[in-house]
Amino acid sequence: MRSVLNILIILSVCTNVLCQQSLTSTLNAYRDGDGLYKVQIGYNNIGGRGESQYWDCPPFSTESQYYIQSYRQQGDTMICLEHETMYQYKNIGDSILCMGFENRSTEIHYDIPILQMSFPFAYEDSIGGVFAGHGQYGQRRHIGIWGRNYTVADAYGKLTDGEDTISNILRVHQHSEFRRIVSNKSMPQVCFTDIDTVIQILDTLAAPLLIEDRYRWYHAGNRYPIWEVCESKTVSGTDTLSHFQTAFLCLPEAQMEDLSEDPENEYIQTQQLTQGVGDPQEEEISGRENSFPIRIEYTHSSGSKSLELHYTLSESGPVSFSLYDILGTCLASSVHSSLEAGEYTEQLVYKTQPFGQTLVLYIRFSDEEKLLKFQK
Repeated sequence: MRSVLNILIILSVCTNVLCQQSLTSTLNAYRDGDGLYKVQIGYNNIGGRGESQYWDCPPFSTESQYYIQSYRQQGDTMICLEHETMYQYKNIGDSILCMGFENRSTEIHYDIPILQMSFPFAYEDSIGGVFAGHGQYGQRRHIGIWGRNYTVADAYGKLTDGEDTISNILRVHQHSEFRRIVSNKSMPQVCFTDIDTVIQILDTLAAPLLIEDRYRWYHAGNRYPIWEVCESKTVSGTDTLSHFQTAFLCLPEAQMEDLSEDPENEYIQTQQLTQGVGDPQEEEISGRENSFPIRIEYTHSSGSKSLELHYTLSESGPVSFSLYDILGTCLASSVHSSLEAGEYTEQLVYKTQPFGQTLVLYIRFSDEEKLLKFQK
């Protein structure tokens, strides 16, 4: 049976409207009130740099963890809440600056902010610089951070799981390397505000070098990355210690469900659909053209915890149904090793409450497959 990722990829967008994507403030800046559900997946090879790349997206299961990433405007500051950490950003012209972060153990203010993004941003564009910040670790200890970073749009291409593909993908790589110390004493302000002093401390401080890499894959028509990989390690002398490698998915269909009206991106999605592979509500993905042997109707009333199927089978054979929500959770399934040709009625009773309003019904007859997408 096809993976859940296959199913969602097929239903998202299957087009080549744009040969090369450019991130813009209108299409990709953070927005007040936005909230995303991201599913954590296993780390996978991030692939190479350059043009016409194919990236293999790793699978995820219904046991995968989900995280909420939300954005709130507070005055001239944009707050991002994620993983029990609050990040603070400011928009200066067409640039996004990271001003600091706060969680249960640490509070950091960047006196020289991190240049996070500058719009527009297309393939081979890059930005970077130095940053420095200070704050508190725990209740009484002082912390200082000095670092360099760069962000580059280093590749574009397609995201695939081996069978199905999402086109119009731009990868953005953010690299940071920094040193930090924790002390019982506060440090002079000049250590964090004077660029020459910051560079000197960064190059001479007898502390391990911490390196963080974030890779984000942006899809034309979606505001936020659909795939993100994070890596962290420490370099001390000739020794390198890996801290973690993790990844998250927020597929196009999930973003369309999570976010409020986004007319600019919705326009791009409409362009993609009109140049795509037909009616997005019903998709035949293998088998004989226009001769799928199951004709189906469904009944789903508001608040219902099941989907009632009425279908006609034009020939005998094995039949299965699987129902998913937009996060890939299997709500219900039914498998028949063999059915005679004829008319049938059955109910798919939900094992769990679906997320969102969009449901996907995956139908299989022998080696042929069909998808139906509908609003509950």
